[in-house]
Amino acid sequence: MKGVAEGSTGSPNGRMITLRPREEHEAVRAARAAQGTPALRARYAARNGIEGAISQAVHTLGPRQCRCHGLAKTRLQHQRTATALNLTRIDARTSGDPRARTRASHLERLRPAEITLDGTNEPTASLQARGPRRRRDA
Repeated sequence: MKGVAEGSTGSPNGRMITLRPREEHEAVRAARAAQGTPALRARYAARNGIEGAISQAVHTLGPRQCRCHGLAKTRLQHQRTATALNLTRIDARTSGDPRARTRASHLERLRPAEITLDGTNEPTASLQARGPRRRRDA
């Protein structure tokens, strides 16, 4: 008869446990405890903005593959990509384009409109707040 540890995993060797040295364990434990503090959240807020800019650049401008050979031309492409991203963001801000909101799941988009007391159909609050959908490649 197999023991609990032997039969509870798909691995033929059973479960594995990792034991770290005390100093490393305490460092990991302290880092995990600090993740919930307001100071770390404030420091991480700047990273959220940077991640958004990088994501926008990757989805719209395609900077992951360089179109030229050589360090000087690669640097020039990065500078042009950054300039194009800045101009795109300035245009969006001055023209009043709404900032992107959290995407709705497929199931949420299939939800029928809510019927109000006066009998009119209105979209759900989450879909109404998002505004019109725009295509990424446009």
